[in-house]
Amino acid sequence: MKTLIDNILRTVALFTVVAALGSCGKYQEIADAAYPDQVVYMPAAASIYHLSGPGNVHDVPTPGHPYRFRIDRSAGKVTIPLGVVRGGISKKGSVSIDLRSRPDTVNRLIDQHQLQAELLPAAAYAIPATVTLADGNDIASFDLTVDLQFVLDRPGQVFALAVGISSKERATNPKLETTIVVFNTDLFREEATQ
Repeated sequence: MKTLIDNILRTVALFTVVAALGSCGKYQEIADAAYPDQVVYMPAAASIYHLSGPGNVHDVPTPGHPYRFRIDRSAGKVTIPLGVVRGGISKKGSVSIDLRSRPDTVNRLIDQHQLQAELLPAAAYAIPATVTLADGNDIASFDLTVDLQFVLDRPGQVFALAVGISSKERATNPKLETTIVVFNTDLFREEATQ
């Protein structure tokens, strides 16, 4: 009798295991549900981005970049990496993102005494007009370039500029769509003379 009960219990346990494993085939990494739409934003826009010297690479606000800036003496440029991130569950779809300077933002902060800097003249820097966030990716990087000779000719001055994003294809996070970059020219002078 004990053997019969043991056999029945083993059969029930085996059936339970087989049933549990059979239901596992319906696993979805992302379950069907109503998720919020994708939004794009700039991680460096979380606060005013004060460039500083070498430090903790985890303090760099642009994902995927282990440096705050690079100096290319032969090209006469300072390169500051920035980026746009896709937020949301899905990474589907290629997204074109427009980039533009926002001098009015910097001027407003200066006028309200929230920023002690001068507006970097438009002739002293360049940003691309657009950046594409590729299908399947959640980060698109781009470079802000500053004229090296301009900063070398202005020792000890602090400059600021604002870079904003917009897209006709995805919404932007209004709190994280403008990055304000601030730097003291001495930082680049020190690096350029080493």
